Amino acid sequence: MPKKNKTEKTKSINTNFAKKAPGNARLSVCMIVKDEEKMLPECLESVHGLFDELIVVDTGSSDNTVAIAEKFGAVVYHHPWENNFSLHRNQSIEYATGDWILQIDADERLDLRSVSLLRETIENARDDVEGFCVVIQDYKKDGKQSVRFNYPRIFRNNVGVKYESAVHNQVIIKGKVDFSEIRINHFGYDLDPESMLKKFKRSVRLLRKEARENPDDPRAFYYLANAYSQYQRFDKAIIYAKKTLEILRKMPSAPPYYLSIYHGLIGGLIANKNLDEAREVCNEALQVRQDYVDVYFHLARINYMQKKFDATIEAGKKYLELAQFYNEDASRLEIINYYTLDRVYRINFWLGISFFAKNDSVRGMQFIEAGLAEKESDHANVLEMIHNSFAVAPYEIVKEIVQKTFDRYKESPAFFYFLIQELSSIDMLILLPQLVATLDADAAIRKDAFAHIIYHLSKEQSEHALKCAQEFDAFSEKKIHASLCEFVLQHSENKLMPVPKKLQDQFPLLGFIHLVNGVMSDEMSQIDMNQVDALQTNDNQSLELKMMAALLQLYNSIILNDVDNLVKNVVSLIQLADFSEDPVLEDIEDLKRILVDFIQKADRLLCPDAGDLAIKIAENFFSEDPVFMSFKYRREIIRAKRRGPYGFFLRLYFKYLILPKREWYSDKASQNFPHPKSDAPNALLQN
Repeated sequence: MPKKNKTEKTKSINTNFAKKAPGNARLSVCMIVKDEEKMLPECLESVHGLFDELIVVDTGSSDNTVAIAEKFGAVVYHHPWENNFSLHRNQSIEYATGDWILQIDADERLDLRSVSLLRETIENARDDVEGFCVVIQDYKKDGKQSVRFNYPRIFRNNVGVKYESAVHNQVIIKGKVDFSEIRINHFGYDLDPESMLKKFKRSVRLLRKEARENPDDPRAFYYLANAYSQYQRFDKAIIYAKKTLEILRKMPSAPPYYLSIYHGLIGGLIANKNLDEAREVCNEALQVRQDYVDVYFHLARINYMQKKFDATIEAGKKYLELAQFYNEDASRLEIINYYTLDRVYRINFWLGISFFAKNDSVRGMQFIEAGLAEKESDHANVLEMIHNSFAVAPYEIVKEIVQKTFDRYKESPAFFYFLIQELSSIDMLILLPQLVATLDADAAIRKDAFAHIIYHLSKEQSEHALKCAQEFDAFSEKKIHASLCEFVLQHSENKLMPVPKKLQDQFPLLGFIHLVNGVMSDEMSQIDMNQVDALQTNDNQSLELKMMAALLQLYNSIILNDVDNLVKNVVSLIQLADFSEDPVLEDIEDLKRILVDFIQKADRLLCPDAGDLAIKIAENFFSEDPVFMSFKYRREIIRAKRRGPYGFFLRLYFKYLILPKREWYSDKASQNFPHPKSDAPNALLQN
């Protein structure tokens, strides 16, 4: 046994910390730690009062980790870190004197509902059982559930249990291991970016070393694939996943947990848009195990992305059936890592959209409602669902979906901002006044100072909004956004008002939007082409803003009578709007037809404000043309029914400037930015 390096005083604290009644099975909680002062208190609080002995092996902490452990009654042993997790885990269990051992890490917490169950489990364990699997539930940084699996964390002492492998160590229990409903929640991904990167690099370094030393062992390659996948480095994840499968295919048999390598490989291929290969891997995985629930999730996802709605429904229903089966009984998970059991809501959304696409609104709405009822549903996927519902469902159905969604999340100011942006992007701001009219005085949106400004903007209460913005706390980190609202409101009265430098620095798009609004209001005598050119060459900007930039370039070339650039800018418009064939440009009538076609395509591509700008520019040349003016008035009637009472500048603010900084959100569930949206309403979103 390694030499103990701790005082007699500490032993005394530990001995009297949590004594059990005579005859009860004694439990030792064993841990290895290093610089865990942030996570350790909650971990130890979760097992407080449960253990008879707390053993902590510290491998070189420089923070308050040791003091925290001692506060909870731990006996702490000091061993220098030797780049081997199993070595130090074995040290910790060698010190244990209890009848049973619970191994837990600092970034984990024993679920509150499992405290009494754990004690009951070891007290009533059959003599032939030497260990118990517990359910490990990973949580993402946003607080949402991730992978779930069974793993042996409770085992008898003095029966030869040991750990192997330097990283992602494996516990070796020779006797019978039973399943239990005991749950440990893992928050190892709830770290700051610097700590996550440090953890990633450490794991990869050790795994690469192991892979070099054991090139025919799939283990290190398996965990390397997982590590790169979690860090969204999909090219490398795919390489290591394929290497893992190459080795596994040569083996006569392998532990069942390797099955999850298919999940990482399929996910990486989908992320890289290799959908056909991803489908082939799904089919191979189902040959290995027919009830592999994660594969049915991916098949539904692939079919949905490819708009194969019947196949989406078939795979999605099979997923729901299997997800219910596995969620009902943790022992059914065996020791396989399942990554999609928390994504029932996404399948429900995809099924809902698929039924809408098949003109079955009743069943479509049933699945949408089921998805919204799931507690794990997040903002990004809910907004994606609204976006895609608009593409395939009748207006009244979309209206009902938006209202149900708002009712579900109306206590979240962050979702309020996201929803306004989404309504702007799908040209449905007409719904916003009806939504905010349902908020009472106690609603979270009306109590949040910044959201309260947006609330007044949504209700067309400009004076109230301006007053709230002007009186906003000068020391709040949200003050800059309040100042932006103030500028937007004042600009409606004075469109020549220059953009303050502080706002321009914080909101780079503001200058361009201000410029466009000046053209729309006939207040801009000269166009700053530097801003226009800068936006046009920025590949990260939205299609609509690029359309607006191209329109301003066209307008400027017309004003300057620059024929060469006029043709060039018309070509740019045609390319952005994806004309089926290149139109002819020989005279002014051709230009009119091109602009009318462009406006219609912009509307179909959910870029109606670019269409408004095109109308404004065309009016300068075709205001006396009855055909064009008739087209303009017909379009105006349609637009008025969708854009609501909001002016051009406010609509662009809602669409491109409203989202506040992520770190302002108080609830982790709000820290989900929407996925990038397709600009085409009939291009269903993936992810």
